[in-house]
Amino acid sequence: MIAKQRKPAGICRQIGKRPGFAFGIFDSDKQMLDGTTLGLTRGFGLIVHHADGEREYAYERYPNYGAELDVALDEAKGWNWVIVDMAEDWKAVFTNSKDKDARMFDAIVGPTWTLMSIDGLSVVDQSNANMIFGVGGKVAGNTGVNRFSGTVEVCGNRIALGPLATTRRAGPPALMAQESSFLKAMSDVVAMKFAIDGTLDLVNANDKTILGFAANRGGANK
Repeated sequence: MIAKQRKPAGICRQIGKRPGFAFGIFDSDKQMLDGTTLGLTRGFGLIVHHADGEREYAYERYPNYGAELDVALDEAKGWNWVIVDMAEDWKAVFTNSKDKDARMFDAIVGPTWTLMSIDGLSVVDQSNANMIFGVGGKVAGNTGVNRFSGTVEVCGNRIALGPLATTRRAGPPALMAQESSFLKAMSDVVAMKFAIDGTLDLVNANDKTILGFAANRGGANK
């Protein structure tokens, strides 16, 4: 059924002789919802609540322009009708890309990520190499010899590190070799993955994990 304004006004799917599903957006759909959800073999009732004040044609309790949705809202709980709020629930399904990026970045901000592996190989024992993601697109950490800092960009699960600046201290050959591999790998990172065990994997363009981290929520090792 289509309203005069060519907006969807109601849909029901027939199962045998009785509707199995009813969808309503204003009070005039209440009879259809009643008929579907009454009786022993109750169907499913859904109300779409357009409470967005910027919407041209609203379905609300007292709309400036649109159809009234008042009684059906009040009776929805008693009849177990599901209410979908388009102003809020729509955003949860079709999220703003900037909001999604912010949530992805927030997921890695906070703990100190202790470096566990480079190209699948374990790091030098007690090297204390790590990485910390900070607010404002900042990243810092320790290679095991020198400290580094720079910027990070996140877009969904895509991530780009750098440019990075490092201090210039010398260290044992094994740690210097690890530092070189660590910095090279960071320049090759294109995406991030959260593993089932709670670790953070950074992968290259071939979807290969080149840096593996474990969260240390107690802070960085000095």
